[in-house]
Amino acid sequence: MQDNLNKAFRLMRKQGLLARQNFSCCGNCGGYELTVIAEKLITSGKAKTSIRGCCFYHHQDNTSKKAGHSFYLRYGPMDSIKYGFIGLPTAEVGLLVCSCLTEAGVKFEWDGKASTCILVVATPKLSNYDQFKVDMKKAKLKVVHYNGRFSYEGPAVFISSIQKVVSATKVPCQWDNLGKDWVVYPK
Repeated sequence: MQDNLNKAFRLMRKQGLLARQNFSCCGNCGGYELTVIAEKLITSGKAKTSIRGCCFYHHQDNTSKKAGHSFYLRYGPMDSIKYGFIGLPTAEVGLLVCSCLTEAGVKFEWDGKASTCILVVATPKLSNYDQFKVDMKKAKLKVVHYNGRFSYEGPAVFISSIQKVVSATKVPCQWDNLGKDWVVYPK
């Protein structure tokens, strides 16, 4: 998920959003800090209209993300004492964020309301058995159910070259020589 999320945040920045990951301690501080950044950009000559809003998730959300849980994105315009509102209306920023998430392949939920954060939905980690099956399908290798040695029972591939299987997955594998062919299966 992290690669897709990185891509989504790059897309947001290309769309004119101040987009930050693992930014600040909480929502209030993150919003304030992004407003300060926007003010500095405008003061240094950046056009106010080129800043279309902001999007971020904070350290607490990052802790949830690292634990494999869903987490929230905060988004919207920034309210500056010096420059007034900086960015598009909140719902428009939300739509822009969702467009970037979709293009990057990030799964999310949002009800379209400006008052609701965008939930980035965690993708559950597959077990080694399930990941092995997915990887073998991608590699176009036939997976069978194997009742093998040392009480192993589960997915396996019968093949003449161990390397074809091992190079197609990051799942740690083990194998047995069956005379003519090998059987390769997850540890």
